[in-house]
Amino acid sequence: MSVNKESINNYLDGLNEFKFDFSLERIKKVLKYLNNPQNNYKVIHITGSNGKGSVAHFFSFIFKEAGIKVGLYTSPHLLDVRERIIINNKIINKKLFYDTVLQIKNITGKLKVKLTYFEFLTVVAFVIFKKAQVKVAIIEVGLGGRLDATNVNYKNKILSIITSLDLEHTNYLGKTKKSILLEKEKIIDKSLAVCNIKEKKLKKLLLKKHKNKVVFPDDCFETIKFEQKDNFLNIIFKDLKNNDTIKIKTRMIEFIQAENIKTVLTALCILKNLFDIPFKKVKKALSKTKVLGRFTRHKKGYYLSVAHNPAAIREMIKTAETIAKKRRIVFIYSALKDKNVNNIFKIISRIKNIYVILTPINNERAISIEKLKKIIVKYNIKYKVEKNNYKALKLAKRLKKNGIIIIGGSFYLVNKFLD
Repeated sequence: MSVNKESINNYLDGLNEFKFDFSLERIKKVLKYLNNPQNNYKVIHITGSNGKGSVAHFFSFIFKEAGIKVGLYTSPHLLDVRERIIINNKIINKKLFYDTVLQIKNITGKLKVKLTYFEFLTVVAFVIFKKAQVKVAIIEVGLGGRLDATNVNYKNKILSIITSLDLEHTNYLGKTKKSILLEKEKIIDKSLAVCNIKEKKLKKLLLKKHKNKVVFPDDCFETIKFEQKDNFLNIIFKDLKNNDTIKIKTRMIEFIQAENIKTVLTALCILKNLFDIPFKKVKKALSKTKVLGRFTRHKKGYYLSVAHNPAAIREMIKTAETIAKKRRIVFIYSALKDKNVNNIFKIISRIKNIYVILTPINNERAISIEKLKKIIVKYNIKYKVEKNNYKALKLAKRLKKNGIIIIGGSFYLVNKFLD
């Protein structure tokens, strides 16, 4: 099959990555025509306000370490769209990707179905996983759950996961945690579910709707201690079922990763009858896992964080304060319009020695610098504006003294500083 890569890239760009049109009819029609490729492998389906990408990658590394061929579908990407579709922890090759994109393009044309960007890539991922004959696919929800393109019928779904719950995408999911949960829990079907939910009322709601299907990580594992040391996060858990102590080491150094790993360990207990993976391999995989943008340290010394909602920023700041040890934190920041910037700046304002540099991102959904300025001044945060992203980094180096620099707030800012 001859593929014009430039033409295909232009086609994908034309689908508009930032267009939302929530309906499952289009994608189900295309999947049905393709004989539902998502039914050819076992599926773990993951949603959550924060942590779903980290949890998804942890699973990918674990299955790979255990010798089980695994597909991973996440979003968004940082540099290359193929980052969204991973097999055995490796980005898929260009030929497989472009051939499959052309295949789906021709089919949607034949069916006269116009998929959104995310729907299209979801179909591409499902088909590629079938072609590659993966044994299990880790599928991350794009937004919410109920009407997300990944929330289709799966013949072999073995687990649903809700990693966390916070106020996010409120224009689409509702203004309360309850309304957001009611969107996310719609991915739970006949399979069991691991839900890392803390509020008692929301736990009761889940149990009422799903009876004995829901398992809470806090009922299985207790975090005893965690500390950062030598670019690792060392965590000690207590296994509440077996009254045992578990020590885990991971390159994912944000403190919130203790919660994410607790979710993964709980899931592995549930899946033991299907995948009895030796714990040595689990520990080794967790120690290997590293995901760009999850408070990762760049070779040039700064940290990259895709934290973009209040809960994630709060956790990012906790980690940053520990590393900075009372030294200055310089945060190069930008955001999209749908983010709760007021609450984010409110959290940042509690940090004594922090300096924020506002810089724009080239994205139609980005919040303007002028609007960011109007909000940040309300919280008495020291800040400067630099309209050139790379000059913002130079400014940060001058301001940080002997402190640290974090670049974040959006995937679309972080990707400027990966090289």
